[in-house]
Amino acid sequence: MLNQYIDTSESQARRQRTQYKQSRELFFDSCLESFVILNKEFYVTDVSDGFLKSMPFGRKEVIGKHISDISPGIKRSHRYRIYKDVLESGKSQVIDDVRSHPQFGRYVARIKVFKVGDGIGIAAYDITDLHNTIEQLKSTRELLKETNLQLKKKNELLEEFSYVASHDLQEPLQTIKTYSELFIEKYSAVIDQTAVKYLQFVMKSARHMSELVHGIREHANIGRHNLLQKLDVRQLVDHAIDNLHIESQDDYIRFDIGKLPVIHAYESEIYLLFYHLITNAIKFRKADQSLTIKISSRSMRDKWMFTVEDNGIGIPKKQQEKIFDLFRRLHSTDEYEGIGMGLANCQKIARLHGGEIWVESQLGFGSKFYVTIGKQ
Repeated sequence: MLNQYIDTSESQARRQRTQYKQSRELFFDSCLESFVILNKEFYVTDVSDGFLKSMPFGRKEVIGKHISDISPGIKRSHRYRIYKDVLESGKSQVIDDVRSHPQFGRYVARIKVFKVGDGIGIAAYDITDLHNTIEQLKSTRELLKETNLQLKKKNELLEEFSYVASHDLQEPLQTIKTYSELFIEKYSAVIDQTAVKYLQFVMKSARHMSELVHGIREHANIGRHNLLQKLDVRQLVDHAIDNLHIESQDDYIRFDIGKLPVIHAYESEIYLLFYHLITNAIKFRKADQSLTIKISSRSMRDKWMFTVEDNGIGIPKKQQEKIFDLFRRLHSTDEYEGIGMGLANCQKIARLHGGEIWVESQLGFGSKFYVTIGKQ
C-alpha cells in the first residue's frame, strides 16, 4: 500500500514537471516580446521568440551563452550594473535604453529587470513611438513657453506704451477744453449760436477723449509696481462708496453689505474693482425704483468669491459675455455716460489675482456679478 502511494506521488510530480516544462516552452515560443532568463553568472537559460527575432542567432546558439557574448560591451554599460544590483538586492528596476539595430535602426526600449530564482529575468518592450511622442510634447511645451514669454514681453511693451501715450495725450486735450471754454466765455456775444454749438461739440468730444485716455491709462496701470498686502475688503468697499459722493441720495440707494474678509491682494486694484462694480450698478439703475446694492463674500477652497448684486435694468443674455470687452458699450452715450472700460478693468484685476469675473442677469430684473480672487 505504501509503495503504491509513493509510486502515485512520484507519477504526479513527474506530470507536474512535464506540465510546467510544456507551459514554459509554450510561453517562450509564443511570447512576442523580448524576454530573457539569466542564471546568477549571467548565462542565458531561456529566451522568447520575440528576443530571437531581434537577434541574428537561433535558440540553440543562445542558450548557455554569457550575456556579454550576445551583447558585446555590455559589461561597461549602465544596464550591466543594474543587472548586478537586481541580482544582489532582489528589487526590480525599470530603465529606458536607446539602441541601434542593423535592420530596424535606432529605437528606444523599456527594460524591466527582476529576480527569477537564483538569476534574473529581463523583459524589453519597444517604446520608440511613446518616446517620440513624449519628446514632441516636451518640444511643443518649450515652444509654448517661449511663445508665452515673447507674448508677455510684447504685452508689457504695449501696456508701457499705453501708459506713456495716455499720459502725454492728457495735456493737449486739456488745452483744447480750456481754450474752447475761454473762447465761448469771451466771444459768445459776438459769434452766432451755430458757432457756439460747434464749440460745445468740440468741448464734449474733448471731454470724452479725455475720459478714454484716462481709462486706457487706468487699464495699463493695473498690476504695475504693486505689492501684495493684507487688506480689509470692507474698508476698501466703504472707501469706494465714500468717493462716489452719494450720501445725499440715501433715499434712492441702499447698500446691504455682508461680512467681508481680510485678503492678500493689490490694494489699488481691489479698490478699483469694487468702485467700478458699484458705479456700474448705480449707472444702470431703474429710473422709477430705489436701488439696492448687495455685496457679499464666500470662502472657497483656494479662492474668495465676492458678489455684487443690484436690482437695476439687467443685461440681455446674448450680451453678458461681451460686457467685459474693452470699449464695449451696450447703450449710447445719450442714454448712459461712460467709455466701456470699467468691467474690462474688473476682468483684468480678477485675472491678475488668479480669479475670474462673470455675471448672471435677466433683462429688467437686475444683475449679479461674481468675482473670484485667489487666496494665494
